[in-house]
Amino acid sequence: MRNFKVYEEVSDGDLPAGTKVIPCRFLYKMKKDGTVKARLVVQQVRSTATGLGWAQTFAACPTILGGRVVVWCAEVHRWPIVEGDVSAAFLHAPLPDDDWTVVRPPSCIYVGKLWRLKKALYGLRVAPKIFQSWYVQQQAALNFRRCRSDPQVFWRSRDGAMHLTHADDVRITLPLDKVQTVQDEFKQKMVIRWDRTLGPTWTAYLGSFWRRASPACVQVAADPRHVKALATMFSISLDSCKPVRTPMWPAQSEKESEPLPPHEARRFRTAVGILQWLALRRPDIQFSSKEVARGLSTPTVRDLARVKKLAKYVVTTKDTVLELETDTSLPRELTLYCDASYAGDEDQRKSTTGFALFLQGVLLLSGSKTQSVVALSTAEAELLAMNSAVKEALFARSLLEEVGCERLPIRVYSDSSAGLAIASRTGLGRLCHMQVQRLWLQNLVQTRDVELLKIASANNPADLLTKQLPPAKVDFYRNVLCLQIVPDVFKEIQSNP
Repeated sequence: MRNFKVYEEVSDGDLPAGTKVIPCRFLYKMKKDGTVKARLVVQQVRSTATGLGWAQTFAACPTILGGRVVVWCAEVHRWPIVEGDVSAAFLHAPLPDDDWTVVRPPSCIYVGKLWRLKKALYGLRVAPKIFQSWYVQQQAALNFRRCRSDPQVFWRSRDGAMHLTHADDVRITLPLDKVQTVQDEFKQKMVIRWDRTLGPTWTAYLGSFWRRASPACVQVAADPRHVKALATMFSISLDSCKPVRTPMWPAQSEKESEPLPPHEARRFRTAVGILQWLALRRPDIQFSSKEVARGLSTPTVRDLARVKKLAKYVVTTKDTVLELETDTSLPRELTLYCDASYAGDEDQRKSTTGFALFLQGVLLLSGSKTQSVVALSTAEAELLAMNSAVKEALFARSLLEEVGCERLPIRVYSDSSAGLAIASRTGLGRLCHMQVQRLWLQNLVQTRDVELLKIASANNPADLLTKQLPPAKVDFYRNVLCLQIVPDVFKEIQSNP
């Protein structure tokens, strides 16, 4: 803290009137090698953070799309992916000169003097935003431009280097001969530790495990701790669990049931949180996890049974990995599959949108969402699904253009002839009840900014993201959505130090 000049000592009499003194304490964490990490944390609670609203504390997080664009860029150019960590990140960021944030040191080091902070400390509500603003300035000094589509993706035009930053974790891809130069440039601006280059060994990164199986393929696997937590929560054996081939639940469990007691409701919500996190990298459970999350406010016995079934499926398929593999022989275009299930929600009769977006074989985005309005026909539900899916494709194209990629064509595949017909014509037609604003897709089609194509239902992978399917189709679509079963990968990750 002295090296970073984090504070200056002041006396009680030096404080401006009305200044609130914030306590702080040390937090200790035992590492695997037996060492202890100590971090000084400010205990800023609501009473000592008056006047701080969303605008003063908001800090951006990277998107799933941003991370996969970095991977795609590395695979296309055969560049390395290098990971680093900014040491004592918040201590780099200066507070405004007129700021009077005063903390009382912990009792073990208190000598009668208070600390007026000159740099941000962990626990300050404004620390993430201040550090992020400082970090962006350093990137601008290194000629890295911050993207508008994803503000945590940075790109430099002179050498094509691109990196994604999540808080203080940096993942960068660039030409091999530029790696050492760029690492040295970063070290001139901040204290950073370059940990590793992504290789064939599984390594942890932001709650998942990654490895580069080949120059054109990066694999992503779930953290075993999350799978083990689900198994422990529902007393499921990791080794002898009865195989479950579909993430959905049997139809007989759809009847109404009693609300869960408080302790069971907490267990349900914890499990749903884990499943939602796993679903970011597991398209095969996105629809199911979305459905169980609908019961978070007032979970019932039926909801708990659904979660348990989904947890058994996750344990059964614990060796599943997401393969982000680029096929450069494919045309450089955004390929979008979308689908909808009409009135699948038995309570409110809302439909579900499913979409999967690919770029040269890499799954950039996928999702399953409940539509916000009640569609009055299958055609209307399919049109709303196409609207939602095309928005994601436009977002992806915007980000790709910001990192030096040419304007890519968007080809949308749907199995609905009626939905394609509505999007291809002009006006409402017989859909007089629908708002005109939902016809913006027609303009994109007329200007040839988006191309609509028909696909057979049996070949549409978005089908898995909208409804319950039999095991054979789950296996087929899981493969199309870049999910592969790699034997013993769960044990291999657990055995890594």
